[in-house]
Amino acid sequence: MRHKILIFLLLLISIFIYLYSTSNSDIDTYELCDLVGYTIIDCTNAEAEVEGEYGELIKLYNGMIFELQDSNYNYSYSPKVVIFATKFKIKGENYILYKLAIEDYVYDAARIR
Repeated sequence: MRHKILIFLLLLISIFIYLYSTSNSDIDTYELCDLVGYTIIDCTNAEAEVEGEYGELIKLYNGMIFELQDSNYNYSYSPKVVIFATKFKIKGENYILYKLAIEDYVYDAARIR
């Protein structure tokens, strides 16, 4: 009987921790609306620290390099990065726009490599 109560309490604590950690995301619905039409193309980590400044180069472990096109100060070391992309065509030329979700902000970015 004690084991069942202990397992039940551990399960409740685990559920509480999971719900608490997922409810603290700072990316809001306005930023998510900016991603309509974009597709997640990869999830990786930055190779070094990220400060979130305009023009900062972000080198990723998957070999891609991006330059931030806007800024939102957010210092973190080797954060998880979600890469979004969307394709479009202008006068027969194909283009790709990128956005990077780093920590709690979505950045416009230009792919360098």
